[in-house]
Amino acid sequence: MTNWHCLKHPQQASQTVATLNFEKHINPKNYLRFKCDKFLAHDKDMDIAFIECLNPSPHLNKQVTIDARPYHVMNNDPQKKDRDRSMYIIHQQCKGQGCNAFKKFQFERIRDTGAKSAKHDADTLGGSSGAPVFDQESNMVIALHHEGNPFLNQAIPFYKIIKRMKYLAKKKPIFEQLLHKMKIHSMK
Repeated sequence: MTNWHCLKHPQQASQTVATLNFEKHINPKNYLRFKCDKFLAHDKDMDIAFIECLNPSPHLNKQVTIDARPYHVMNNDPQKKDRDRSMYIIHQQCKGQGCNAFKKFQFERIRDTGAKSAKHDADTLGGSSGAPVFDQESNMVIALHHEGNPFLNQAIPFYKIIKRMKYLAKKKPIFEQLLHKMKIHSMK
């Protein structure tokens, strides 16, 4: 899963390659590369896109859990007005030609404020779109980073993504299939 603005058309996926272990202290011979050339679905309004990767290694099959609860519910107080949540984002920091990428963990807070997006204070660079935002306590994914600038960073909360996917599934079965593949923690 990534942002729609990163992968707008199915033909863009035909050249997509994922590279893991792309960090300055790792020898390029130890990078793990695999094709992600199967475009599955997208939704421009929610700024989400799904592609499928050819997985060459069994240890890459680890699945993260998505927390699809609103932030005030995660805080164990549905009446509480404070919707902030301690979070961290994992992304690559690399700007300019010839830079050495390094994995960056940014610990901050995320605030559920907008109709689609939530604001967060983590420092990101251009190219960080699509990075997962994790809850600091549970280590579950709670949002998808999709915009940053010097004054504001934004992420799409997963409870809003899941709600939108359920709506889209009524018209497009692929979204129902994707929902079944996701490991989602939600209120029962």
